[in-house]
Amino acid sequence: MTLLGLLSRLTALAHVGLALGAGLLALRTALGLVAVPAASRAGVAAMLALPITLMLASVVGLLLLARRVWREPAGARGLLLGVHAPLLGLGVLMIAYGRSAQTAAARSAADGGGLMGGFGDLVLLGGLALTLVAGCAVACAVAAGRSSGRHQSVGL
Repeated sequence: MTLLGLLSRLTALAHVGLALGAGLLALRTALGLVAVPAASRAGVAAMLALPITLMLASVVGLLLLARRVWREPAGARGLLLGVHAPLLGLGVLMIAYGRSAQTAAARSAADGGGLMGGFGDLVLLGGLALTLVAGCAVACAVAAGRSSGRHQSVGL
């Protein structure tokens, strides 16, 4: 298997994994409404309708992108770069913010506080996952451009 084939398979599988995670998160959020008191349920459901809808739409988008990358990596080059180059930057910012939050939580814990220490861990792990997937997708897109004979510079 070529490097492009391996990268495209890994990228497609990562997108399927992200779709599964987003779908489970949407399901868990929707099922969490059961725990909300009946008097507040309508308001909370209205507040969560847009995030749940966006998560479900992202599941569809991720699965369509995974299918396209799996079948035709060279044809998905522009789509991968357009979606994942900004996400790569966002992932790096999340890592930096998560590390900063961990440092602040450690200082707070030294002063007797530190209850929000786990928040930095969540942001850091999310940033690592996002950076890993976006980096793999950008690498796949660059490799696809090289294998198709297009050597123009990519504006990342």
